[in-house]
Amino acid sequence: MTINELLSETYALGFSDEPELTDGFIFSANRALFRIMTELAEDSVREIGIAPLPIVGYVKEYTRRANESFSFDLKGSSYSFTASGSGSYIHKSKTKEETFSFSGAHTVCRGFCEPNDELIFPSDGCFTVFDLACFEGTDASREADIPLVSSRRRIDLAMLIPDLFRVTAPPRDENGNEIEGASALGSSLYVPNAYCGKIILTYRRRAARIDKNYPDGDIDIPKELEALLPILTASYLWLDDDYERSSFYLDLYRSEAARIRSAFPLGIGESYTIVGGWA
Repeated sequence: MTINELLSETYALGFSDEPELTDGFIFSANRALFRIMTELAEDSVREIGIAPLPIVGYVKEYTRRANESFSFDLKGSSYSFTASGSGSYIHKSKTKEETFSFSGAHTVCRGFCEPNDELIFPSDGCFTVFDLACFEGTDASREADIPLVSSRRRIDLAMLIPDLFRVTAPPRDENGNEIEGASALGSSLYVPNAYCGKIILTYRRRAARIDKNYPDGDIDIPKELEALLPILTASYLWLDDDYERSSFYLDLYRSEAARIRSAFPLGIGESYTIVGGWA
């Protein structure tokens, strides 16, 4: 269905004026399109590949023991860990040594490094280190951007899926299982840093807006839902001037939408025609 075809079919439903692509018509048509697509359109599926974190060294957990120090070779460009308790560590490079202290529960420690640097945890203090990891080739430009193995990474869905309206199901792996710790909020997808592999994302897409500058352009709507668009557009056009007619077409839209929902998935392979309109 083109925009001009929508205009003709809408004005055939009881309007006495000559069909014209006014701003009011375009507004009503876009409002109708948005409602139809969000209420009735089939969900889309997108497969997203998550690469593993570029870990080149990892210690799951270390608890300081009496009179025992611990060292960790750094083979990449950055490192991170969390620490609970009170203590310190030394970042030793070829040219200098820097000492950093930590205290409290789940203190986040991050830093940049060079290959062959070393982290040294002295024998004093009382603490436990969790998820000590060294990374090679992350995109981090600030220490705050260095990932934590135990946390989640954020993926901007607006960049990957420009027509995203909303995510409609929990993120799943390629076997259809929900991914533990993964969630979607708005246009953000949060995935555990430890996860790698495929993510199957089910979402409802947003249709491209109707633009009156392209009257012969096709409207972004599934063919099986096209016949609903003139009905709902007419309802919105009549809303301010004739509430009775507006309600008539809104009720007609609701009944046909319910028929599509209950009779078959999106009415694929089916069609119908509205005869007569407002008498």
